[in-house]
Amino acid sequence: MTSRPGSRSARWTSRPCRRSRPRRRSTGCSSSSKEADNRGVVTQLEVLGDAPYAPGVPGGHVPHVVAWNLTRRCNLECAHCYISAGPNETATDELTTAECLRIAGEILEVNPAPMFILSGGEPLLREDLPVIASYASTRGATVVVGTNGTLLTDERIAALRDAGVTGVAVSIDS
Repeated sequence: MTSRPGSRSARWTSRPCRRSRPRRRSTGCSSSSKEADNRGVVTQLEVLGDAPYAPGVPGGHVPHVVAWNLTRRCNLECAHCYISAGPNETATDELTTAECLRIAGEILEVNPAPMFILSGGEPLLREDLPVIASYASTRGATVVVGTNGTLLTDERIAALRDAGVTGVAVSIDS
């Protein structure tokens, strides 16, 4: 992998708002691809700024961080949830374990060492979460789970650790 010729740096900027915090703004190239399968599951890859250039990869860019909402199911009903997850959602439209492993494998073919952020909804509602995490971590990915934390138990923590999860991000606004 090399830097893409002619790419520019991304930089941090602030914009005034009630809770002002730095935002990353790309000053370089931008590309986006979107595809839908026969169930309407949409996959999108958007690359901004100085992403490494990889000849032969569609768009020429390698994803370093993959934030994957594995489910829309959740045990809470947070008003601020950006995917409207909640207890009324069902698993009928979720990808199967085999489909998740296939997609993870495709990502790992492009970049053998990305960071996978497995989130949702509440990813701990997926019984196959350790299987998906283990598949990615044993193939070189850094795996982090984004959760509301209410379903974390000593047993669940041990299972995630054994599956190669190296970090857990707990939302404190849930």
